[in-house]
Amino acid sequence: MPPLLPASTLAAQLEPYKKLLGVLVRQDCISLAISNPYLNLAEPLGGLMLRDGRLSERALQRLLSSQQQDIAGYIVGCEVKADAAEQHWQLPQQQQEQQQQQQWQRSLQQQAPIQQQAV
Repeated sequence: MPPLLPASTLAAQLEPYKKLLGVLVRQDCISLAISNPYLNLAEPLGGLMLRDGRLSERALQRLLSSQQQDIAGYIVGCEVKADAAEQHWQLPQQQQEQQQQQQWQRSLQQQAPIQQQAV
């Protein structure tokens, strides 16, 4: 795996007129975008659905087949969502786990009065 670089170092090492691939990882899909050779504009390349957390390698190769020789690097991002109740940022997986925990708490609270009456 290539090393992770700060943006300034990446820009200094890029070959002139090569493109960057943008990869946005979301909870259920991965979105791709490709920059222009001047690195000042990007356009959507497509998206791939994740199946059980896995990516179809064939579909990825198909999307990138016409661009592979022009790509000099890639930038990976991860979607985050704001949790309005707690006013902090969470990764989608963390948010899903928190929602699941809240759901369990609600169901336990609903069952608690029934158990107290039975005792």
